[in-house]
Amino acid sequence: MSGVKHTPGPWKLDVLPSGGPFGAAGGRAYGVSARGANGLSMPVVVWRGIARPASPEGQANARLIAAAPDLLEALESLVEHTDGIRLPVTAHMMRNRARDTIARARGEQSPSHSDQKEVGNG
Repeated sequence: MSGVKHTPGPWKLDVLPSGGPFGAAGGRAYGVSARGANGLSMPVVVWRGIARPASPEGQANARLIAAAPDLLEALESLVEHTDGIRLPVTAHMMRNRARDTIARARGEQSPSHSDQKEVGNG
């Protein structure tokens, strides 16, 4: 696990008040926020009027964004705890997919997975 470049989680979905630096005048804005080092809530992602944030799809997207740090941590833990373990072919492929997803989240090039010596026969 390399150094964190994103705002550490947990993140949560917020409905921001109208007005202010992020709220839409006379309307609502939506955001995903995290607790800063000072303990105060700080916006990570803020949007208003884009992709209908109040729609079920917009709210599902926001929940997925809010879960991103936890999902990344879970994948990193899975890879860390299975590295060096001989796995059945399907599990090995899933670990490689986790590695690719971690690399994409970090903005890194996906690792090469040509090494088949860890693959088991089960």
